[in-house]
Amino acid sequence: MSTGFRVGDQVAFYGGEGNVVDISEGMLRVLTGSGSIREVPMTLPMLRKVGVSEEGDLVDFLGGRATVVASQSRENGPDLLYLRTEDGELKKVPADAQGLTPGKAIGDRLATGEFDEPVRFSLRERAARLSLAYRSNRFLSLSGNRIRIEPYQVDAAHRVLTAYEPRFLIGDEVGLGKTIEAGIIIEELIARGRANRVLIITPAGLRDQWQDEMQEKFGREYIAYDRGYVDSLRAAQPGKNIWTHDDHVVVSIDFAKQDDMLADLQNLKHSWDVVVIDEAHHLTARESSDGVKRVDRYRVGEAVSHNTNALLFLTGTPHKGKQDQFFHLLRLLDPYRFRGPSDISPEKLSDLMIRRVKSDKSMIDAEGKPMFPGRKITTLPVSLTPEERRLYDDLTEYISAIYTANVETDRHAAGFTMVIYQKRLVSSIKAIANSLQKRRDELETKTLVSKDIATRLYNVDDSVKTEGDVLDQLIAAANSIPVDSKGRRLREFVRQVLREDQSEKILLFTEYTDTLEYLRDDVLADVKTVEIHGGMNQSERHSAIKRFKQDAAVMLATDAAREGLNLQFAHIMVNYDLPWNPTRIDQRIGRLHRYGQERMVEIRNLFVDDTRESDILELLLNKLDEIEETLGMSSDVLGLVLENVDLEEQIMTAIAQKDSTDSIAADLDAIVEDQEEAVRRVDEELLIRDRFDLSEEDREILDIIDESAEDTISEADVEYLVRTVCNEFGGRIVNVRSGPADDGGDVFDLVVPDPISGGEVKDRYDGATFDRKNAVEDESLEFIALDHPVVRSMMQFCLDSDAVGGQTAVLTGGRDLATPGLLCHFRVGYLSGTGDTVTERLVQVYVTPDGVEQTGEINITGGLPPSAANDYPAVEAISECSDELVKRAEAVAWAVIEDLAAEAREDRQREARIRREHTQKYFEYRIDDLEERIERFEERDTQPDEDMRIVLAKAQSQLKELKNERDAELARLEEEEQVIPDEPELINMAAVVDAFDD
Repeated sequence: MSTGFRVGDQVAFYGGEGNVVDISEGMLRVLTGSGSIREVPMTLPMLRKVGVSEEGDLVDFLGGRATVVASQSRENGPDLLYLRTEDGELKKVPADAQGLTPGKAIGDRLATGEFDEPVRFSLRERAARLSLAYRSNRFLSLSGNRIRIEPYQVDAAHRVLTAYEPRFLIGDEVGLGKTIEAGIIIEELIARGRANRVLIITPAGLRDQWQDEMQEKFGREYIAYDRGYVDSLRAAQPGKNIWTHDDHVVVSIDFAKQDDMLADLQNLKHSWDVVVIDEAHHLTARESSDGVKRVDRYRVGEAVSHNTNALLFLTGTPHKGKQDQFFHLLRLLDPYRFRGPSDISPEKLSDLMIRRVKSDKSMIDAEGKPMFPGRKITTLPVSLTPEERRLYDDLTEYISAIYTANVETDRHAAGFTMVIYQKRLVSSIKAIANSLQKRRDELETKTLVSKDIATRLYNVDDSVKTEGDVLDQLIAAANSIPVDSKGRRLREFVRQVLREDQSEKILLFTEYTDTLEYLRDDVLADVKTVEIHGGMNQSERHSAIKRFKQDAAVMLATDAAREGLNLQFAHIMVNYDLPWNPTRIDQRIGRLHRYGQERMVEIRNLFVDDTRESDILELLLNKLDEIEETLGMSSDVLGLVLENVDLEEQIMTAIAQKDSTDSIAADLDAIVEDQEEAVRRVDEELLIRDRFDLSEEDREILDIIDESAEDTISEADVEYLVRTVCNEFGGRIVNVRSGPADDGGDVFDLVVPDPISGGEVKDRYDGATFDRKNAVEDESLEFIALDHPVVRSMMQFCLDSDAVGGQTAVLTGGRDLATPGLLCHFRVGYLSGTGDTVTERLVQVYVTPDGVEQTGEINITGGLPPSAANDYPAVEAISECSDELVKRAEAVAWAVIEDLAAEAREDRQREARIRREHTQKYFEYRIDDLEERIERFEERDTQPDEDMRIVLAKAQSQLKELKNERDAELARLEEEEQVIPDEPELINMAAVVDAFDD
């Protein structure tokens, strides 16, 4: 029973609160806020004074809401209260400060019979559940984006997200969807509260594509850094580190390595949470006699590696056959893992690298089917007409003899240009005619030619005297052939494909824009085509891809499209001409043979019979195909096998010296055979090859996918939140119409409530949908998913108890639920030793005065308005014993937390033990080496003609620093190994009654 009441005290009791105006015979007469006088028995269990602020009390003041952490008595004035605000600030406020009033904790509100509308209670609970949805072992990115995600990609993301440190080299083969995997990891880290600042570093040609894909597929906007944007920022805020302006940045590595950008990156005090570096094999550092030689791109990697928690390197060619280069790349991820290049092994790479190849037979889906269809490469042979053969021989003779002999510049330049001419000769009749015309236009002097030229060239008569005369006749001969045999062979193939299936798509590659124009205007004039070439910007490329997907039959592309385009909706590719660098051929194929491809990829190579270029390329590609089949990899093998092969020189030598094709082919065959063993060693001894073959571990990933689909936040949850907030606070969903997907939901226009709009949240969203199928079908629709700005803003708004309330309510339970009782929602989780939240989730605990304790699903059937609460005696009964019930519910919540922490503790200890072993071995190696050097220095220092004091002092200082670094790293590992249960936080609670019984 509460005692010690005095007139003037502020008191709270079941049913209200107010100020004591009289005390007599065990009764308090209380003036309530409504102006009425209530008589309250002093024996009432829930009667209490609320005007006295003590440690732990919740108070409201002019600066907001705070908790009293201490009070200081003062003789000549009111007590001084020390308050901790909701933002974590410490403030000192006099106890009689204007606006200082006792705050109502959730328990106080229930005890005094203050209830909110059930819909507000539900909003607060739903917002809390949505906000914590990611902080568990589930994947919301499986449903909150516009992409189809494969199990092997979830496997990669799961390995990174559950690792002790999320720092990995993802070395999947080209076309396996590394961008998608990185996107999943980023989004999961952000949503789990483990990341905010993200930096994506890409090759220059892929920057805009990364920006677009993160926006289109994950709804995340990244700011592209370039010189114009950076200079404008510096002008607006001079002196500020440029990398602190934006939290989500995408930048090309060649811009990031520029002096001013790299300096700011190296001196950045605000760390990144996630850094992704695409095509990471360009971060090159090599051992030399003068130490380690680092390229500027590597320095970018160094700058970010020390200043981020999560670090992802993406590359389709993780190892280029140079062990020291691979070692220095790995050191950026983990400086303590390997003592040197020779220490690298598949076993030590297992928790640092992920690598899968498409051709691996273990790459199967949940139904046991191959995840990637095969690819079939065949030749479309072309036979030249006698007229074309004579012209080919003439042009080859001109290129190798007359042109080279008459060029007065350096021989290297002449050789380079000779290669270009020869390649354009085999590309198309139009390309070589244009080159010859350009040469003719550039001739400034009348260079004489030998008198026997007419006998050496079929298309040149004996009237010619100068190179210009020769060119005029060769150009005329070329222009006399409007469409050559190669063009006719292509036209025949395209028509045949489209006759069999008019909806078919063909991707057609050429190296040269004028060949592209020739194919468009002359060869395929009657076919609907689109084109992509180097002169087009990103927007124009997107438009071309869209037209190709919708109604064009053929896409004409130069090698500007060999990287960065995803065209897996097509499956037929034609190489009209082949680059003399076979690595580029595989890059071309990768536009179709990639993640999302559902059909066999068919590649056709046009080869002109009896030309040295075609013969050598065809022989080489056949040999590489054999190696790929043997080793079971494709994108890796081309770069490694041909690492030291100058194919252009081989071909031009064959042409100039008129060597037999067999002779050149034999030389190339020997080179390839020699390199094959090196490739095999790299693959088997130095790299790992992960499999997804439905083993027990892989089945666990499928279980996670199934559990995520069942337990994760659904589209209906998001829709409920948005619709309810709109209904409660003035928003609207209007112009509802059917969506584009056959079995999808509606499309609508969303008018955002005033309290929600502002900042990154627009006033309205036209053409919106809650349905992922609609969003995938029509990328222009606004996908209102969990991570959409309007949903995030609504969640934050609903968790603000001052704005929405929802802390208490009266609910009704089903007939199978023991009533009356108390339903509590707790935020539970655990921390690492550094104080970082590792995981959190929302749990509901139901307890009754009769001893029932229940978690999981609670059968709630509805709710009662606050005005009806006094009509149910059971509500008062629960309120009177709410303190005891809350304590019991907290005990149940603590048990849930302990179970979570115990499960996590075992995993973290195992990961920490592995990292501790790596760290100890690394430092042991370094310390032993340095101590041996110090011993040698000390021995030399005893010699009369040696003075090693300076060298010894430096080495001993290095030894001390090394030991300090070791101790600090081991201490950090020990600290992070800890798993500390976090105190459960009460979100809201409700008295639950049986409406029928009462």
